[in-house]
Amino acid sequence: MRRPTVLGALLGVASALLAACLSEPASEPVPEGDLESFAATVQPVLAARCAEPTCHGRDDRPLAVYATRRFRADPERVFLEEPIDAAELEANARNVAAFMIGNRADDCLVLRKPLAAREGGARHVGGEIFTTRDDREYRALRAWLLSLGGS
Repeated sequence: MRRPTVLGALLGVASALLAACLSEPASEPVPEGDLESFAATVQPVLAARCAEPTCHGRDDRPLAVYATRRFRADPERVFLEEPIDAAELEANARNVAAFMIGNRADDCLVLRKPLAAREGGARHVGGEIFTTRDDREYRALRAWLLSLGGS
């Protein structure tokens, strides 16, 4: 009778992990919000407070933000004084909305990370962006997230 070897066991575990990684992950769809409202209330906040190249104005960030004179889908358009296009706006809205998957609005990292710790915020490398929940821009972002169906 053959005894299983450590190598055989490791190969079995590795093949199971590989199969799990290659299978289609079950995920909730990204909520869709009103793009006009996003453009008027959220995009200006993201552009002013989040879109710096050292922060979220680059594609290797979980929350990558397109903005005028900053990060753009077309690298040739960086630093140009022209509005972001419809696809970039939609990408920004989708990126923000994706943080709502499985979360209530107040638990969403888009709100919690930049919020001051004394207000219940989480650690944010970029520091405290919103010092209070009463900040007008915080409330605008929260209202849009709530419109996605969050509580």
